[in-house]
Amino acid sequence: MSDDSLQLRIAAACVRSTTIPLFSGDVGLGKTATWKALAEAWGYHFEAVVGSNRDRQDFMGLPAEHDGMTSYLDVDWARRAAEAQKAIVVFDEFNTGGDVFKAMLRVLGERTVGNLTLPETVSMVALMNPVDIAVDGVDLAAPIANRFAHFNWAFDLNAWLDGVVDDFASQDIPAMDSLLGPDTVAHRAKMRSMLATYLRMSPTEVNPGTPEDFTTQAGAFASPRTWTFAMQILGELRENDEDAIFTAIKGCVGEAAAHRFVAWKSQYDLYDPEWAMDNPDEVDFTSRADLIYALLGAVQTLGKTSDESWSKAMELVTRCGEQGRADVAQPAARSLLNSKPDDATVSKRTAEIFSDVYRAVGVWEDDPAA
Repeated sequence: MSDDSLQLRIAAACVRSTTIPLFSGDVGLGKTATWKALAEAWGYHFEAVVGSNRDRQDFMGLPAEHDGMTSYLDVDWARRAAEAQKAIVVFDEFNTGGDVFKAMLRVLGERTVGNLTLPETVSMVALMNPVDIAVDGVDLAAPIANRFAHFNWAFDLNAWLDGVVDDFASQDIPAMDSLLGPDTVAHRAKMRSMLATYLRMSPTEVNPGTPEDFTTQAGAFASPRTWTFAMQILGELRENDEDAIFTAIKGCVGEAAAHRFVAWKSQYDLYDPEWAMDNPDEVDFTSRADLIYALLGAVQTLGKTSDESWSKAMELVTRCGEQGRADVAQPAARSLLNSKPDDATVSKRTAEIFSDVYRAVGVWEDDPAA
């Protein structure tokens, strides 16, 4: 597999963010085999679960009485995945598992199998054939479909031709980190804040409601949950990976919303939050409100990583208020003050600008002694 594979980058981003992708593709394309190979190459334990071959208890756990209380016994596949250092669980032939869909809702939404909550070291993936060719396949109901990021499976002919001669013994799968952006708080904060800022500017995009068409309900559509998925995936991608960014948004909230976001992003020039915290004098807080919202959204996340970062973040927020943008800075100020380190002090400049905010979050009751 080549490291320029869009599908591979999306797969890696979903695994690293523990967002659940659902890949749909024709029969015989090697979807399951590819995911097993990815798991092995990236150092993950692999579990494949076919819902139509399982009972509800394989997702809920068998009820058992202990000391007068009913609890649910652990399930084999979930226990193995939880005990592994890290694991990928593939729900194969997903749209053939109609009898167990209700039991799987909590697994997909809350990562809970019986009484066992899967740790963050476990990533989940769903695979299926299109409904018209799947064995007893069904369109997914909206509550199920809205728990996934939806992608079409792309068959890599060259990779197959390269590997089939020797039964894929020498296939070359790039390391996960080589496919993605930096594995840092700063990068994730910057990417997620970009999308959060777009939604702040376009609030009707957040929850337009469940589509009326049943076919559309079975795929990607916008909701607060799927926008969260989009943020999670974007937080793992490279900032300049435009193809993957569009594909991720499309897979989470639909193609129309993805086009609108990309059109907005094309006019977007992100500040680097770490640079801004080190160079507050260089930031033009009188520029576009959406750019400043995005910057401060990332900065408030970074400000919670250490006492030094908190002080730098608070100073940047104060500079924003001093340049006449206290209204833009207030959400970040409130967030940072709610996480103020015990030994940190609030400057008199900051207190004068955000006194109402500080009193609201209980930083002080009387005038600050700054």
